[in-house]
Amino acid sequence: MTTQPDPVHHLLDRLLRGVLLPEEAEQLAGAVRILQARVNDQDGAASVAVSAIRLMNQAGAQRDRAEARVRELEAEVARLIAVPDRTTLPALHQRIVDAVTTAWPDLRFVADDLGHLVLAARDQHIEQLEQQIADLTAGTP
Repeated sequence: MTTQPDPVHHLLDRLLRGVLLPEEAEQLAGAVRILQARVNDQDGAASVAVSAIRLMNQAGAQRDRAEARVRELEAEVARLIAVPDRTTLPALHQRIVDAVTTAWPDLRFVADDLGHLVLAARDQHIEQLEQQIADLTAGTP
């Protein structure tokens, strides 16, 4: 059993030997057009694949940055609520009052309010950080 040669190779061989007939030239030109279309399709597919890889890499980098930001915010929240913890807030409040009245005796009448404001600002900051963590974890900016 013999195998038939590839028609394109057969036509190319005849072209190189200079014995290609006009109808064979048309067949060869058609085969070359088909091959060129396949190459163009492959180039287009490769371009789409490269674009998809770039997008995936960008999304991965964005995800990594968001995860790093979440870790930073979680560490900051942990630092803020670790010392002092909520059971020692009255002692912290008293230290603020004492520091204010020692440094500025004239402010002794507002020192208590100032202590509450400082702690309220701290708590508000913690809540904002926790909200940022929730937003980043949920994927919202």
